[in-house]
Amino acid sequence: HSTMLVPIPANAASFSEVDVRGTTGLLITTGGTGGSSARFGDSARQQSLLLWSEGEMVFTLEAGFASTDVVEFANSLK
Repeated sequence: HSTMLVPIPANAASFSEVDVRGTTGLLITTGGTGGSSARFGDSARQQSLLLWSEGEMVFTLEAGFASTDVVEFANSLK
């Protein structure tokens, strides 16, 4: 195992460890905190970003919907 630095976006509202596909992932929720989203230019828009690793691969999933749905979606991937 190695250490990977993960930059937390300036507009992060929260971040937490979650279970994803049998491993531990990092769930970051952004938006609605007065920061601005460079991608959408909308500080009120909430985004969910999920990062996890399996074997030697690192995966990320970004979505504009609820964080619990992002984890469920990642768990459904084959």
